[in-house]
Amino acid sequence: MTDDAEAVVRISDSSYNFTAEKLDRFGIEAGVDAKYTVDNWDFSVGYEFGIRDDYRSHTGMLKVRYNF
Repeated sequence: MTDDAEAVVRISDSSYNFTAEKLDRFGIEAGVDAKYTVDNWDFSVGYEFGIRDDYRSHTGMLKVRYNF
């Protein structure tokens, strides 16, 4: 196994090479969601985070849905 990861992405006539370091195997990922419903409307908001040695990830999502 290698510590580096490589990827080649081709879009139309262009290609891009990416090289990245391998993440530590140990990490923590957690999240929280809240949902509220009014009549036929659903509103939800969510937040997730991931923690590793030299890596932090924060993701948020807002969703609105109408049920018919």
